[in-house]
Amino acid sequence: MGLFDGLPDEQRGAEALRSEGSPSSSSWPPVSPPSSSLKRKKDTSSPAGEPDPDRPPAKVSFAEPRKSEVTLKDALGKIEKHIGKKSKCAKACGLLRKILDEQLCKGVDSEPFFSALRASMRDRSLSADPELRRAFRRLFLAAEAKIGAFSPHERAYIKKVYSLLAIVRTELYTDDSFLFNKRVQFLKAEFEALGDPISDEALRHLHLEALCECLEAAESVYSSSWTRTATDLLASKAYERSGRFDEREDLKERLLRSYRSIERQRLERRKKSAAAAGGGGASSSAGGASAFEDLEREYRGRDGISKRSGQGGGESWRGNANVLG
Repeated sequence: MGLFDGLPDEQRGAEALRSEGSPSSSSWPPVSPPSSSLKRKKDTSSPAGEPDPDRPPAKVSFAEPRKSEVTLKDALGKIEKHIGKKSKCAKACGLLRKILDEQLCKGVDSEPFFSALRASMRDRSLSADPELRRAFRRLFLAAEAKIGAFSPHERAYIKKVYSLLAIVRTELYTDDSFLFNKRVQFLKAEFEALGDPISDEALRHLHLEALCECLEAAESVYSSSWTRTATDLLASKAYERSGRFDEREDLKERLLRSYRSIERQRLERRKKSAAAAGGGGASSSAGGASAFEDLEREYRGRDGISKRSGQGGGESWRGNANVLG
C-alpha cells in the first residue's frame, strides 16, 4: 500500500470539497413567488383622508386653467379703447372690419359696433393721415356694406359724416381721374342738398365740417392739372351754398378761404393762357391753361359723363351717386 493510497483523485477531490463546502442547489427548496394573500391589503380601518402607501402618487399638471371665451361685446370694447391711438389704429381698424363682416347682421345689437366706429373718428385727423387712409377707407366701406343693420340715427352719422371723411375725402387723393371726378360729383350733390333740414344739431354741424374738409382736400391736390376743372366747379358750387354755413362762422370762413385760393389760381391760369395766345403760343387744355368759362359750359352740357364716353362719371356711375364705394 502506497503512501497516497486511499486518497481521492484530483477531480473527485475537488467535487468532494465543493460538496462539503456548499450544499447542492438542489438541496434548497424552490423559491416560489409571493402569494397574493401576502400582499399588503388596504387597511379599511385607517382614518379617512390618510394616503394609501400602495397607491401611486397623483400626477402634477402645470397646464394653465382654460380661460373663458372673450365675448363679442368685450372685443368691441377693447377695439374702441385702442382705435383712437395712432400706433394701434391700423390693427384695430382691421379687427373691427373683420368683426363687421362676420358678426353684424339685422337683428344684432348694432350699438357696440357703432360705438367703435364713432371712437375711430373722434380724432378725425387720423383718417386723413397718409399712413392710415387705406385702413379707414376699407373699414367704412365695410360699414356701408352693412348699413341696413344700423339704426336710422347711426346710419345718418355714418353716411353724413364718417363715410364722407373716410371714403370720399380719401379718394380725392387718388391718381385716377375717373374716381376723382366721381367723388367731386358726389360732393356737389351734397352741397346742393344742404337745404334739406337736419334736425340733429350736432349731426348738422359735423356734416358741414366734413364738407369743408373735403373741399380743402380737393384744394390740396389742385396742383395736378387733371383735377383743376372739376375742382373749379366744386368750389363754385360750395360758394353758392355758403349761406348754409351761417350758423358756423368758423366753417364758413374755411370754405370761403378755400374758394378764394382756388379762384385765385384759376385766374392766374387764365392770364397765362391769354398771354400765351396773344404771343402766338398754343394754349394747352391738358396743361390746365384753357379758359374756365369754355370748359364750364362744356362740362355743364355733359354733366355726369366722363371722358370715357358714357361709362361712369359722376351721378350716372352705377346709376346712383349717393352709393358710396
